[in-house]
Amino acid sequence: MKKIVLVFLAALPTTLLAQESLTQLLKQITDVPSPPGYEEPMRKFMTEKMRPFAESIQYDGLGSVIARQGNTGPRIMIDAHMDELGGMIRHVRPDGFITMQMLGWWLPQALPDQRWMIYTSKGPVTALTALYDAHIAPHTAEDRQPQRQQLYLDVGARSASEASALGIEPGDPVAPVSDFVELPYGRYMAKAWDDRVGCAMILEAMRRLAKTAHPNQLFYAATIQEEGSEEMRGA
Repeated sequence: MKKIVLVFLAALPTTLLAQESLTQLLKQITDVPSPPGYEEPMRKFMTEKMRPFAESIQYDGLGSVIARQGNTGPRIMIDAHMDELGGMIRHVRPDGFITMQMLGWWLPQALPDQRWMIYTSKGPVTALTALYDAHIAPHTAEDRQPQRQQLYLDVGARSASEASALGIEPGDPVAPVSDFVELPYGRYMAKAWDDRVGCAMILEAMRRLAKTAHPNQLFYAATIQEEGSEEMRGA
């Protein structure tokens, strides 16, 4: 992943204006929530960014967005997936705590104390992955990795009815919360680099090639449900 980021950055203009534009694009594109099966926010973002440089835009039956440049010549596709590691609500417990099905390849060590946003029919709800406080943890806890089934989401609800009043239901999509931060030395910190870097490369390639004569038909595909799907449904 680091190599992809470095290659992408090296391929872009180095002027201050271009760097500021790149930074703004990376912030916008990583801030969009898009766990598997909930790609609509990212699909809308990509469509809006693609439209000025595309001769046509269409959607396939699963929800991927495909933009085209050129009408003749060899057909070339540039592809990146829109979804990110995330989760889905499984069950609301009587005490108000919530269990979540992880979507994508999450390491259990990365889950405790992670902030999340649950996207409900009534709007987004902030949550925190909880385990247990160090003061009451078993003595053996320090030597063990937390298991996914031990983790739960805490939204502040004290009962299932309070959680329900927030609009939380099984099947609701869940995305991690991680603010974009510009680090020293031209580096950045954010969520969803896989594969928002690829999506940003699509947009930059479209912008450049819209002004460049070439003998090809170019298809830019922003696909769905790569994470948590062995068959990579969007592909």
